[in-house]
Order: sequence, then structure tokens, then C-alpha cells
Amino acid sequence: MDVSENPAPHLPKTGRAGSRTQVRRSIAREAEELARVNRHSILEICSKDYDAQSLGEWVSNKTKENFEQWIRDPEKTVITGLLSGTISGVGLLSHEGWIRLLYVAPEALGKGLGKEMLRYLEDRARALGLSKITLESTVTAKEFYLRQGYRLLEEGPCSVGPGLKAFRMEKIL
Repeated sequence: MDVSENPAPHLPKTGRAGSRTQVRRSIAREAEELARVNRHSILEICSKDYDAQSLGEWVSNKTKENFEQWIRDPEKTVITGLLSGTISGVGLLSHEGWIRLLYVAPEALGKGLGKEMLRYLEDRARALGLSKITLESTVTAKEFYLRQGYRLLEEGPCSVGPGLKAFRMEKIL
């Protein structure tokens, strides 16, 4: 199979605290669980930085149906992050070079899964011939992206919700 069409999964690694991480392309039958993990991550992890109304608007499109559509879209790469064999993260790269989703479950924080998922998306972008990746970071994840080599371009409202503060960032690959 051509890696530019479907990159191989990153091999399992032992992350912090001895947990095993693995990242691979998502499949449609995981859509419901990916939507649940995405909503749970936003509602639990980001609640310290955003109000309840903003959080509700933010998760409103994180549905099984949308994940099924995103997984099947040939212009997107959706990935599943596993922590000790359990779905614990989700990411989405549009093939124009935008990371649209990168979330881990609260129990996966600090265990290396987010970093491994980000590396996978960066590798996929390179395989697509892209020279940079752009994203909108939350207040909550800003420092994570800075540590991974992303640079801040501007601060402003998030494109997915007018009440959400975001940081547009990019990384040259």
C-alpha cells in the first residue's frame, strides 16, 4: 500500500507512566467513540478556559454522523489514538494543511499520546507534499503546540465558534 495514500500506523510505544500508545487511520465504525472522546476532551479539559455556553456550541458538531463523513472524505485524514488499546484520542488533518482536530481523553493527558498523534499528522502532511501545517489552538493547548515547534501567528476568535478565543499557529515541515 502506498504510504502517501494511507500511512502505516505508528508502532506502539511505551509512553509516560508505562502506558502504550498507538496511532492509526480511523475507520467508520469508530465514529461514535471518536465523537464521544472528542466531546469528553473538550468538556472536561477545556472547561477551565471556556464557559459552558461556548463549550456547548463547540461540541455541537462532534457527532457520530459528522465523524463518519470526515473519515470517508478523501480530502481529510482522521486518526485514532490508542492508549493501552483503548480509543483515547482523535485528530483530523485537512489535505490543505490544516489540523482541524487534535484531542485526547482526560486520562491520556501527559502520557505522550497527543505528541504521537501530532507527529502522525505531520508525517501525513509531508507525504501529501505539504511544506507547512496551520492550526487554531485553544487557550488550553497553546503551550503544547509551542513546545512542539509551532509558532504563534495571531490571536483572535476561533473559526468554529465566535465566543471561543483561539491562537492561529503554524509549523514549517
